[in-house]
Amino acid sequence: MPSPEGDAGPDESGGVGNDSAEWKSLSEPLSPTSPRHPWRKAVTPFLAVSYIHLPPVPGGVEGRTLARGLLLLLRACRRGRGLGQGPAHRQFRCDRGGLLILPTPRPRTPPIFSVVLPTWNRPRMLERAVRSVFGQRFNDFELIVIDDGSSEDCSASFPKDARIQLIRNSSNLGVGQTRNLGIEAARGTYVCFLDDDDEYLSSFLSTTYASLKDTPERIGIAWCGVKFIDHPSEAGTTTRVRIREFGPHQNQRALLDDFLQIGMGWGVTIKRDCLRKVGGFNHALRVEEDTDLFLRILENGFLPIRVNGVHVVCHNHQGPRLKGQLEERLRMSHWLLRQHSTFLDNNPTLKNHLLQYVEYLKKLNHAQNDKQIASTLARQLLSRFHMIQGWLARGIGRAAQAPPSQR
Repeated sequence: MPSPEGDAGPDESGGVGNDSAEWKSLSEPLSPTSPRHPWRKAVTPFLAVSYIHLPPVPGGVEGRTLARGLLLLLRACRRGRGLGQGPAHRQFRCDRGGLLILPTPRPRTPPIFSVVLPTWNRPRMLERAVRSVFGQRFNDFELIVIDDGSSEDCSASFPKDARIQLIRNSSNLGVGQTRNLGIEAARGTYVCFLDDDDEYLSSFLSTTYASLKDTPERIGIAWCGVKFIDHPSEAGTTTRVRIREFGPHQNQRALLDDFLQIGMGWGVTIKRDCLRKVGGFNHALRVEEDTDLFLRILENGFLPIRVNGVHVVCHNHQGPRLKGQLEERLRMSHWLLRQHSTFLDNNPTLKNHLLQYVEYLKKLNHAQNDKQIASTLARQLLSRFHMIQGWLARGIGRAAQAPPSQR
């Protein structure tokens, strides 16, 4: 297997020299955030890659023996030998300083779309999301599923299709870093993002491609309308369905104002060239990582485009995590105002929109706090009411038993 830099690989007998590029790639530490690492270049054209914390390759004879065996195994994978029968996303583990390799024969020609789908402990919802990708009328795509440390196998229901890649994290890294792993593995011209609890309508890829294919280089990102399904949080309440679609926009200012109101669930598709220049998600952010990326896209001179129509179904699941998320979103929104202050000062309309969003979050947070306070007071009042009831009952009982002269 020749190295990506053009150096000679191992000899035909399978030997590996200390000076070969492939041996160096085995000897050097591999970082998930280093897309330029020679080992990543050598592997990703035909394998899906993930990371797991395992002991590193030892030095000396043992290390060279393990390296030789690994290279022979990779060579066999590339030639299509020794893989056995089974799903296209069949697995084997090969330890090299945290490397988990999932062999997946991949087409030589890069696809038009790379769909990045992070997941964590939601196999049933993931099955629906995967099914929606393979139900597309436009089929020139690859699907990259990143399992962010799930406690159960998420791939059991996957179709037997070579277009699926599976990347497994040994622990939960968070949605930003998990999406970044998908971006690094993506080969498509356009990179789409789908959450595991959402789904594409069959028209999504075809309409997105028709909207993006002839756009100039300065168009870096697209989004579309969404059908929201608000699932009830309490028994007895009904599911609510909402359709949200922006536009048409009369000018660029109106377009940008709406652009900062969307999230990744709006069928966001980004040109891979744009991502190369801007970079991926800030994995230090647990919320608002999408808004941070959108602002960096605008700061680098790229513009968004809106895809006409509704092509995504977004499922909203209400739950007890709302309050914690509100507080974190409020904190991160203040951080965004500071981090992107220069750009926002030069674009006062966008800054005003972000400030309005901050005020909205404050109101929601206060309302949530007020609701909790009211609920606590109600419980306290109810407990005291029962005490008062007891006092009254005992007082009335004593009064009824007293002689009439003492009443």
